[in-house]
Amino acid sequence: MESSRRRRSFDVQWQEHLSDYITAISWSKNPNLLAACSAAGEILLWQDIEEQSFLLQSAGKSSTDCLNFSSDGQFLAAGGQDGTLRIWSMNSLG
Repeated sequence: MESSRRRRSFDVQWQEHLSDYITAISWSKNPNLLAACSAAGEILLWQDIEEQSFLLQSAGKSSTDCLNFSSDGQFLAAGGQDGTLRIWSMNSLG
């Protein structure tokens, strides 16, 4: 019996490697921004319109475990195992 469902394939739009496994990702309400963080502590922001990425925080001694954009998409907050909460303004991207 042949399946009537077809498998779809999707093209990779962008790919970036962090130095350790990814612990969290978050899409902004502005659909052009995606943030990801890693167990090494890095925080990477990808901007779709410009097709470029920004390293907001380099790898450190502890993991960054959570991040989220504010409800209006103007800020990105991140926290991790060092107990520090960091907040970036998305307006500073230019």
